[in-house]
Amino acid sequence: MAASSAPAPPFVADRRDLLARPVRDGARLQCDVLVVGLGFGAALCDRLSADGWSVVGIDRAHGRGSTFTNQNWKHSGALYLDVDIARRLAAANRERSLPERQSLLSTGSRFLCGDAELLERHLAVCRAAGVDSRRLGHDASPGGVPLRAGTEHGFVSSDSVIDYGRVVRCHLDHARARGARILLPATLEAIERTDDAVTGSVIRHGGELHRVACRTMVLACGAWTGEVAARAGLDLQLRNWVSPILVVRRRLVSEITVFIDEPHLTLVPVGETTLVSNSSRQPAVGPDDRRPPSTASIRHVLDELRRDFPILRTVDPDEVSMRRCIKSALVLPSESLEGPLQEDGLQKDGLQEDGLQKDGLQKDSGLAPCVLGEETLGVEGLLATVPGKASLLWQGAGELARRVAQLLAR
Repeated sequence: MAASSAPAPPFVADRRDLLARPVRDGARLQCDVLVVGLGFGAALCDRLSADGWSVVGIDRAHGRGSTFTNQNWKHSGALYLDVDIARRLAAANRERSLPERQSLLSTGSRFLCGDAELLERHLAVCRAAGVDSRRLGHDASPGGVPLRAGTEHGFVSSDSVIDYGRVVRCHLDHARARGARILLPATLEAIERTDDAVTGSVIRHGGELHRVACRTMVLACGAWTGEVAARAGLDLQLRNWVSPILVVRRRLVSEITVFIDEPHLTLVPVGETTLVSNSSRQPAVGPDDRRPPSTASIRHVLDELRRDFPILRTVDPDEVSMRRCIKSALVLPSESLEGPLQEDGLQKDGLQEDGLQKDGLQKDSGLAPCVLGEETLGVEGLLATVPGKASLLWQGAGELARRVAQLLAR
């Protein structure tokens, strides 16, 4: 099923002059693949350039995507109760890329709960999926930190803290070393296409317009994917939401600490700070939702967390700030979804039901990449992806690179 082809919005119509405007020869680029978006797209550029393809990568707002604003958590698979999802994450945890190994900050995680049956379910999935895990004894507290009442059971695993900003920069350095052209910042002004094929684009970089002729274009813009796809006349049903992350300017725990029962509180130590989150989320206002949280909202979340993790009672609100991680989901009929998606994972993020599937549509799981190809989009040479978890950055990029190679080899 092809994505609906909508009339070009006004800002696209205004850009038609760019397609007809002569561009000086010195600003004309050619490549096999143009990658738009350099979070997940950075790993894709690394993969494609390693395979010998000529690559141009662009990003207009580098450093603001979810790859840079997440909790820096490399999952072992222990969080998830779906065996296939846990197995996929466990494999990615064992087969880390060189940039991930170079950007490792710490290893070790502690999963806690007050429900013995829930604990056994998690341990059973870990055994079936090959996830490193070991049951804790009677003292499940992380480094002697007092726990909320009723938290009596737990296990440890091999989740890690990784600086994903550095991971992305390393991937870009590798791609550049192989000849990839990485243009930052660069704005996609228009997409050149015939009735059924993409032929190139016009981008703005360094204050000048450049025409880029490409054989394949990959849109990997996260929350901006829908906006960018509109420049090819495509209407993708993309929904964005915001997950708040409290940044506590104190190291509260020595390792990743997760409460696997309500309210699904997670604490990730990064340097001398702790990134604290739970399962709450809210719809985003546009792809670049950077509304600053109010002091009242920070206090409200902090009060909720204090009830569940007593050590937070000693944290003053002045020690706390909040950042927003924007995540995306493609909402399309199930037959439109392509790529290595997890059936069960399409309705869950591992901890809670997500309301985006109530109308019978399916969405990106937030885990494996959701890829829309030529048959879905109805445009030859165009792929769009909403990347999943950063834990699968390298593996997802490899799968998409193989997909791109198949198109280029035709």
